Amino acid sequence: MGAAENCAVHTRMTEAENRHDLSRHEDYLHEDIVVYALGADPLPGIAAYRASMEAQYAAIQDWQVVLDDQFATEDRVACRWQVVGRNIHYAGAPLWEFDNGKERRRYRQREDRGASLFARVQIDNVGSTAPRREIVAPYAGSLRTIPGAAHFE
Repeated sequence: MGAAENCAVHTRMTEAENRHDLSRHEDYLHEDIVVYALGADPLPGIAAYRASMEAQYAAIQDWQVVLDDQFATEDRVACRWQVVGRNIHYAGAPLWEFDNGKERRRYRQREDRGASLFARVQIDNVGSTAPRREIVAPYAGSLRTIPGAAHFE
């Protein structure tokens, strides 16, 4: 697969996750996918990946990813993204290794401020009076707006 095809797979997976639809991840991920995150044990396999995503959906109301930038080579995709939801905002710049059009390994990194916000939202994300604004970011060649997303300055 080429760079354009890998970007397309990554974009389709992001769009599915934004719909909170994990039902077709076998189309995007290798059976033996491993996600590596700083300060955490490796996360092996599609089932573990799904469980991790379901936990994020449960903890963060209105969870969405905004892709700020995305580029690829014949076997890798890299991007800058933001996760936004009610009362949460954090960013990252991960690297995905692709093999035959599917993600085999992910190297994930979040900014420190976002990681602490993510931990806090798991405990209590109800009743916040944090100011809200719309976040607009380039996404797959166009502009995409997520209305009402919280942004922490």
